[in-house]
Amino acid sequence: MELRNKTWKDNLLEGFRRIEEVEMRKRMGREKMVEFIKNEQYDLYLILENELKKMDVETENLWAILR
Repeated sequence: MELRNKTWKDNLLEGFRRIEEVEMRKRMGREKMVEFIKNEQYDLYLILENELKKMDVETENLWAILR
């Protein structure tokens, strides 16, 4: 996250915006996972599950930066 030449408020808003983007991708991913199960595409489900776990780590890292 680029912090130079920004106020603390700008940095905070940027952090929240990034968290919101990650959370939106996670919601979309969970919806896709349900689709994969309905279509019996278990291999795709497992791949997506792994990617969502990575996004959880990304979200935690962003929260840590904001603290």
